[in-house]
Amino acid sequence: MRDQFQFDSDGLPPEEAYDAYRRLYGGGSDVSRSAGAFRARVHGVRLDSVLLFERELNGVVHARAERVDDDGFDHFALHLVLAGELVGGPESRFERATANDLVLVDTRRSSRTEARGLHVLTASMAREVVEAAAGHTEPLHGRVVSAPDTVVLRDLMLSIIRNAAHLPAEALPGVTRALIELLAATLNSGASPAAASRRVEFARREAAVRHIV
Repeated sequence: MRDQFQFDSDGLPPEEAYDAYRRLYGGGSDVSRSAGAFRARVHGVRLDSVLLFERELNGVVHARAERVDDDGFDHFALHLVLAGELVGGPESRFERATANDLVLVDTRRSSRTEARGLHVLTASMAREVVEAAAGHTEPLHGRVVSAPDTVVLRDLMLSIIRNAAHLPAEALPGVTRALIELLAATLNSGASPAAASRRVEFARREAAVRHIV
């Protein structure tokens, strides 16, 4: 069984639920309230170098500003909206994402996002995984990709997180490679020589690490 965790604000007093959620995410972002009733439901699963989350959120803001220079975070967060709105701004380099939009956020950069009746899939990916898909990461912060380019990636992410408990460990390398290939296709970088080279390099390094272990 994969490492998983759950959080659900239902059944908790509102302020207690919010405080618990703020502590849950406090290591990675500054959490604050926004308009509307607070609600949060989170299902997370770990797949080697990728963390997948399915979340339902409302009335909450996640921000990374001053802490960017201090916490040493280096990964990307990929948000694929299923319903509702993910609202950005100048720091996040996008204005608004709705159903079937994919937003890429570089944790080396400042960002601010607000959840409004949001149902979202989030993949927390090591930079090397995103580089294997895109070839280079400099222009990706705040990039938004919309349907129909995102729908196959959406379906794969949904399938993985909802069936993760039954995935054997030996399936993880193939699952990660499938995510990389579909992300490359979603970003229209699949034919890039740089991206193709990085995917080969990533696969070889992954195989070597697993052989050593």
